[in-house]
Amino acid sequence: MRTQRHETHRDGLIPGHTVQGRGRGAWTLCLITALLPAPACTLIGPVPSSNDRAILFAPATTFSETSGDGGQITSFNVWGYNHVSDDHGRSNVIFNCVPVALENGSWNYSDIRYWIPGMNYDFYAVTPTAAAAELRTSNDAPWHLTIPSFDITTLTSDDTAADLRLAVSDCLAFDPEAQPDGPAPVALTFNCLLARISITLESEASADASSSEEWSAEIVGLPRYGTFSSRLYDPRDAATASSCWTLSEETYTETRVTGLSVFPQVLDGSIALNISGLPTADRDGDGREGDTAIIRLSTPTGLWEAGIHYHYTFTVEEDGTLRHGDPETEPLD
Repeated sequence: MRTQRHETHRDGLIPGHTVQGRGRGAWTLCLITALLPAPACTLIGPVPSSNDRAILFAPATTFSETSGDGGQITSFNVWGYNHVSDDHGRSNVIFNCVPVALENGSWNYSDIRYWIPGMNYDFYAVTPTAAAAELRTSNDAPWHLTIPSFDITTLTSDDTAADLRLAVSDCLAFDPEAQPDGPAPVALTFNCLLARISITLESEASADASSSEEWSAEIVGLPRYGTFSSRLYDPRDAATASSCWTLSEETYTETRVTGLSVFPQVLDGSIALNISGLPTADRDGDGREGDTAIIRLSTPTGLWEAGIHYHYTFTVEEDGTLRHGDPETEPLD
């Protein structure tokens, strides 16, 4: 077979040519909108051979199978730039909010980019695609990803895959001598940037007492907007996502209390669970107003941390007293 040669621009694009990405099964990723101009060339064509040096992606997209609420991601947006060694001041943005989608078993995107030997590459990917994000830098510092004023109320699905997730793959390079079979796809492991909570109400009351079907619950004081910056994020330690958020003072009330996504945050007593329709207790405890109990949500650490699902259980006893303890936890990833 004759090998066709192409002229490659410094930004890694080949004019007038397009390639599809290779499928890797079920995987997961993310999206954003950026400030920088996107590369101006669309490339379409067959699946590249290993020697074509196309930049392909291999995301993992199935989550929380052990917890029974697994999900799957079928699209994400990607950012990426190349630079000379550790000199981030001499960098070129080559992916600027580029959508990548799973189509017929393959991960595809337009404007196929190609590896340039001698350059280092950093990549960011975000899902869901409705999350707006920006690639920023200053004073020749490394680029970092910012998700400004994210509205957490847009995450309405109980599907774990709908959570806001980030994948970072950095310090990559292609060496033709060390990789004679061509570059490997960029591995993307998505970590959850949010926490989740679930509330369960149980009853030990007698049959003639108020039943759980008559109860209603709402969570008040939840921050609605948050800005995420990857400047302090370590992709090798997903727990660092908790320290990357700055939350707004604007709050909202939520009546969906199962599988609710929330921002990682310090629990200072401002977030409360209100349960109404409870039987009148023989003795009123703290936070009881008539048939409504007001419980300040907390954890043993005083935090909701990124990537953790907190399961709270509240039990109404025979005399109407509300009993509860610390939440059970499990990882989201």
